[in-house]
Amino acid sequence: MEKVPEEPQELTSENISVSITRKPDCMVELSVKAKKPVIDKAYDKAVKEVSKEVSIPGFRKGKAPQQLIISKYDSSIEERWKKTIADISFQESAKLAKTPPLNQDSRISFDLKSHSKEEAEMTFAYEAEPLIPEIKFDKLELSKEEAVEITEEKVEETIRQLQLFFAKFNIITERPAKDGDFVVIDVDIIDEDPPQKALTSARFEVTEKGMAKWMRELILGMKAGESKEGTSLPDEDAIDEHKTPEKKVKLTIISIQEPDLPKVNDELAKKVGCETVEIMKKNLDTLLNKQALEQAQKIRREKISDVLIELYPFDLPKTLVDRETQYRLKQVISDPVYTEKLRGMNEEQQKEFIASIKTQGERAVRLFYLCRSIVQKNSLSLNPEEINSQAKTPLEVLFGEGSTGTNSQTETQEQKALTMSKLMLTKAQDFALEKLDGK
Repeated sequence: MEKVPEEPQELTSENISVSITRKPDCMVELSVKAKKPVIDKAYDKAVKEVSKEVSIPGFRKGKAPQQLIISKYDSSIEERWKKTIADISFQESAKLAKTPPLNQDSRISFDLKSHSKEEAEMTFAYEAEPLIPEIKFDKLELSKEEAVEITEEKVEETIRQLQLFFAKFNIITERPAKDGDFVVIDVDIIDEDPPQKALTSARFEVTEKGMAKWMRELILGMKAGESKEGTSLPDEDAIDEHKTPEKKVKLTIISIQEPDLPKVNDELAKKVGCETVEIMKKNLDTLLNKQALEQAQKIRREKISDVLIELYPFDLPKTLVDRETQYRLKQVISDPVYTEKLRGMNEEQQKEFIASIKTQGERAVRLFYLCRSIVQKNSLSLNPEEINSQAKTPLEVLFGEGSTGTNSQTETQEQKALTMSKLMLTKAQDFALEKLDGK
């Protein structure tokens, strides 16, 4: 973490002098001396405000002589004067220091140490925007990420998925399940009291790629209507964070289905908006290559984010990190898989898990500020229409990653803010990558 500057910064104007001290967690302390112009302005304003609030026989509110108001309401004026000194002094200080509070809801603590008709001394403390280091793109280094090669085999595999989409599924009753079948199953977790439904009427293809190893081993040889008990186990190559705890389960086959695949001909091609099989294959090849390039770019974006975070550390506001951490914890708790995972942890493991969520939150906040700095300093435009990439062809609908289009009429303010944050992140990452590639 970058060291917070220890030396106070001294600034002065005709109205005020300020000593700025930055502290950890983006806390700022302003030691302020308000000069006579501020004192006089605050006193006049305090008298006028009090005169508008009190009634004096023979005078309309706000019209009584100033000296009369002062003589009768000296203590009220004194309290209002001190508050007004603080208000005006803070406005002048923030303007001079160019260090505003983090947001309009930021808590500002205040201590008026002394005041007189000549000057006043006070301190303000609050959470401020972080100081973002200047990003030097010529210092960035990142290896190239090659897009996955789209082979003829990959195109044929995608065509099979297309065939399955339009296939008719025949119900098999006279034999047990075998490789290549499709099964509709229920899975109950039976080592919980009461038992919990894990899957209901879920369809799987009985292949090594189509289902987990433990599930396939149970299903092979089972007939429709049969049930078996076993243990759900994560696949050996599963990423640790996606591995679920071992559970005692009961698996029931509702039905065994055998697909009747349509032929790969022009009739099938027309169903997805293509005149011929050749055009369909060509369009699929184009779509898959586009997706491969987009995936490679996504990986590069993640890598450039890691590089920026590592090269440019800076202090972060604690309230933002806490807020982001709480948001992520709520998201985790709402996911049954992670809720189950948390239940299986001991106290130390739970602490480590929560610490990892906080680390992710810190990374997200840091990346937000870095990307916002890149966007602002390089005048990058942010147009929400750029992310309204609706699928344009039947093939994109079937094999795309899903529409990211948004409806500005139905979006909440929170959704709109999230959309713009994602766009800002992508714009900044791509700009950094362009600078990197152009070195």
